[in-house]
Amino acid sequence: MKLYTLKISMFLMTLLSFGAGAAEFVFPHATICEPYGKTPGSCSVALNADGYILDASSGKRLFDDAEYTGAMFTNALYRSGRQYILDSENYSSAKSRRWVVFSYDGKEIVLNHIYIFSLDISTQIGPYWHGYDCRPANAKLVAGAGQGLLDSAINTLCKDVEASVVTVADQPPASSAAGSLAVSVPVYSDGQRNGAATYVFEGTDEPEFLKMACDSGCALPLKETVSLSTGEVAQPSSSAHQPTVIKQQQASLLGDASRQNVSVLSGDAGADFRRLQITPEHGTGDDILLDTSKALPLIKSQYSSAMSDIFSVNIINNPAGVLKVIDMQGESVSVKQSSAEAGNALVLVSSEEDNAVYNFNLVFRYNKSSRQFELKNVLQVVNNESCDHSVVSVEEVPKSLIGEMSLAFFDGRKVFEQLSDLRIKAASDYKKLMMTDVVEQLDKALALYRKGQTEAVSTVMANFLMDGGSGHCYPDSYIAQKYDFAQSPGWSNDLGFLFGETGYYAESTELLNAVIARNPTRTVAYLNLADSYWGLNNKALAAQAYKRYASLMTDAGKVSKIPARVAERSNGVAE
Repeated sequence: MKLYTLKISMFLMTLLSFGAGAAEFVFPHATICEPYGKTPGSCSVALNADGYILDASSGKRLFDDAEYTGAMFTNALYRSGRQYILDSENYSSAKSRRWVVFSYDGKEIVLNHIYIFSLDISTQIGPYWHGYDCRPANAKLVAGAGQGLLDSAINTLCKDVEASVVTVADQPPASSAAGSLAVSVPVYSDGQRNGAATYVFEGTDEPEFLKMACDSGCALPLKETVSLSTGEVAQPSSSAHQPTVIKQQQASLLGDASRQNVSVLSGDAGADFRRLQITPEHGTGDDILLDTSKALPLIKSQYSSAMSDIFSVNIINNPAGVLKVIDMQGESVSVKQSSAEAGNALVLVSSEEDNAVYNFNLVFRYNKSSRQFELKNVLQVVNNESCDHSVVSVEEVPKSLIGEMSLAFFDGRKVFEQLSDLRIKAASDYKKLMMTDVVEQLDKALALYRKGQTEAVSTVMANFLMDGGSGHCYPDSYIAQKYDFAQSPGWSNDLGFLFGETGYYAESTELLNAVIARNPTRTVAYLNLADSYWGLNNKALAAQAYKRYASLMTDAGKVSKIPARVAERSNGVAE
């Protein structure tokens, strides 16, 4: 099943240089091709918002179907010399990277290469990347009926090689820098095995094509530099039993000028955990600030025996009074939190297989008195289940629900279970935090409204709408969940009022009904609701809201302040 695109990945990684005599980058001059509809630039092919590969000049679709896209997928087109690269990446727990290299002369597509890298887990060596290198014996692309470029290219070059995992023993190249990933893969020509190749991804623990360098066996004719397995996972070398650095980040966590290395290390062979270690940036083995194997478990997923539910480790720099959280799409969102301290925090972010809706951010900060990294905040981040899948709420979960604790005694396996249970039992009972950009936009809109700049207000209010790619999303899918704040009904009412004033009547009624449900005696909300129903030409519901408003104003002794339109519209009479 294909989920249609939220957004096209449009980033360029900064290329790192290798030292003298090191491996060479495979795509040293790759640049992004603009999506169709923008400046075409030098690319003769383009990718549109729906995931279709097009001729950049005519807009004609080159394939019957779109590429695989959705909440956990991105696609992008790059150009490197005369070659194009379709970068198709799956960011779910079942991570994969697929890169189709081809040329296009305005008439036909010629395949040059396909690189496939996938993340898997072995009971012997834990998580590992493996893959396939498919090269053409016959470069002519056979476009499959009802398929996009990726599927057609794989069927043409790779055949069914992904049906079984074939792993080549990795021998880390001497030329790769520390913290780099080396992956040795079998090579196929027209579906037949024909050697092996080793690729190095400099300065990263995941395959990234802009950082891919060739170490050996990357071009025909092939040399049998290593032997291929027969389908079994190759036994690691003796060095594989030593902890390796999976991820390392620099931070300043102690509240002074000192800096630390925060490292995620592999466990022993077959271990169901990763180690978390914090050391001084220029310290020795005796200066370890934290070393725990309980914080980062690899929890067997209920959906796939090959995948794990995990916590990822992140260093986030927060200004005072603001917390930055990471959502399900890996994007950073800032929320207001009055007690938040400025500076670096270590944040564990939960990730569950087959869950694209919510995660938890656990914020740890260093306490100088206890000399411990203590849990400060537990935040539930929820993304929209449909439409553009962006963040709809960030809620603060009471720490007491999982227990006060320091990172040294943090049991990741136990807490992961507790968090899943909390989501099921009390999904909407937590304090919702306001996103900083939302607060700023409303303040701006109110200031413009008071100045009578109605056109400018309308422009600002458009920023509150979610865009699903073909127009804004249905209000009932996100408006109340994102903008109704139980602790700030006045703020929500003001936003609902401005929605109505700028013609967004459906958004206004959705939000104001939520405000009234929580605050049934909030008088002004009924007037705003009635006006928006009137704007929708729903005179029956408008009349009900006008009458309720008039009743509350009368009870409060404010009859003289009731606008004339209230009586007129309460009787169903247009002005």
